[in-house]
Amino acid sequence: MTTGLDPLDFTLTCITPACARRRHGARLALSGSRVCGWCREELRNALTEVPDLWDDLDDPELLFGRKGEPIRRPPGIAAGAPLDLTYLALRDPRSVWVEPGDLIHPLDALGGYRVLLLDALAGRASPPVVDGRRVFYRRGGGGSVAVVCRAIAAHDDLALRQQWAGWLCWAVRLVRDELRSLTGAERTWPVGHCPEVYEVGDADLLCDYPLWYPMVGDLECGGCGAVWPRRKWLALAEQMEVRSR
Repeated sequence: MTTGLDPLDFTLTCITPACARRRHGARLALSGSRVCGWCREELRNALTEVPDLWDDLDDPELLFGRKGEPIRRPPGIAAGAPLDLTYLALRDPRSVWVEPGDLIHPLDALGGYRVLLLDALAGRASPPVVDGRRVFYRRGGGGSVAVVCRAIAAHDDLALRQQWAGWLCWAVRLVRDELRSLTGAERTWPVGHCPEVYEVGDADLLCDYPLWYPMVGDLECGGCGAVWPRRKWLALAEQMEVRSR
């Protein structure tokens, strides 16, 4: 079976956005893989965690609000039905990811990578993925969130040999962090979005990954790996404000 890859076409360092942009340098990739051992294990754990977090959204308290607590609403949503529209919108298959910062349905985020993986299994060459967000529009294949996650997990070794392996890890981590924030009590909304700009080929890409307030230590972007110690948080706030204009 061929996958359209040159067996020597592998980098020595991990290509996930978070690892490749670490201030201390990317970790070494595993032999025969495009990602490091840490990112591989995080991917495997997240693929197991995402279906459970998705099922947790069936909790009536998340939909109707906990007794005595006001229902959270995104900016611009006026008072209306006693339901949390965030959860309704996320679970509605008609909801579409439009721009960075939007909630994204797990099938929109991961279904396209399942299609790319099926192409690799069949030996079909796929176009290179320059920006992983463009794969969000390929929901194809159908199935439940658990089915898609199991399909990727079952062939993760092959997936992590592909050119798009780094973007796959990024997308799975994005979905996991989103669902953690929606089902957990400690983090509800991001404090902003990463303003870092980095080069991919000839293009400059804005990271725009959600930034979460850390319980302890420095603030680290889960998308590109940029780190801001507390003494630089005011400068970061100013930088985010400039990017949003």
